[in-house]
Amino acid sequence: MGISKKLLIQRFEKNTKNTNKILSKYITNPTDDNIHDMRVAMRRLNVVSTILPKKIRKNSSFSQYLEQSWKLFKDNTEIRDCDILLEKLGDYQHEPLDQIISLIEKKRKSGLEKCHNDAMKLKKLKLSTLQNNKVSKSKIQEKFSKLVQKRYYKINKLFPIVLQSYKNVEELHLLRKEIKKLRYLFELLPNSKIKKLVNELKNLQTILGDIHDSDMMISFLREIKTNDVSIILHNEEERRSENYEKFVTLVKTQHIYPPRLQMDKSIID
Repeated sequence: MGISKKLLIQRFEKNTKNTNKILSKYITNPTDDNIHDMRVAMRRLNVVSTILPKKIRKNSSFSQYLEQSWKLFKDNTEIRDCDILLEKLGDYQHEPLDQIISLIEKKRKSGLEKCHNDAMKLKKLKLSTLQNNKVSKSKIQEKFSKLVQKRYYKINKLFPIVLQSYKNVEELHLLRKEIKKLRYLFELLPNSKIKKLVNELKNLQTILGDIHDSDMMISFLREIKTNDVSIILHNEEERRSENYEKFVTLVKTQHIYPPRLQMDKSIID
C-alpha cells in the first residue's frame, strides 16, 4: 500500500493549515487544551516533513520554520507539565497546597512569556506549497518504508525491557514516543486500511501517557520539602501501579508483543 505522492502532498498541506490555525489560537489564548493541540499539530507536521526529500527539508525557509516550530514545541513541554501537575493537585483541594500551586502557576506564567515570543516568531514564517514535480514517488515510498521499519525496530526493542519491570521509567517514556511516531506515520495512510492498528497504537499511547504523567507527578512530589504530601504521593504511586498493570494486561491479552505488533509489509510496500 505505502503512501502515494498525491496523498503525502495533501497531508502536508492539511497539517500546515492546521498548525497555523492552532498556532493563532495558542497565541490568543494559551490554555492547556490549546497547548496540547498545538504540540500535537507540530508533531504531525514534523512526521510528514521527515518523509519529504532532503532538498526540500534543507531549503532555508522550510528548515527555519521547522526549527522554530520544534523550539516552540520543546519550550512548551514545561508548560504542559505544569498544567498536568495543576490538574492532578486539583483533586486534593482539602490539602494545604496553596504555596505549591502558586509556585507552579508562577513557573507556568514565566515560561509562557518566552513561548509567546517564540510563537510570534513562528507566526511570521511561512511554509511554501509543495511542488508536485519536486517530490519523487519512489523516494517518498522508500523513505516512508524506512521510517516505519525504524519505528518497529525501536518499539520491539523496548517492549521486553518495559515488560520486565515497572521501574523502567525512561524506557516506558521512550516506548510511548516511538508508538506515537508510528501512529502518526500510519495516520498518513487511507484510514480504512489501518484503522484497527491505529486504534491499538492509540490505546497503548494513552495508557503510557497516563503512566508518564504519574511518573512526572511522583518525581515532583518527592522533591517537595515544605509540605507533607505523603498521602498524595501514595495515591499517585497506586494510580501509577494500576495503570502499569493495565498496560501489561493490554499487551498480553491482545498479543501485541509478542508477536502481534509486527510489521505488515503490505502497509509499506
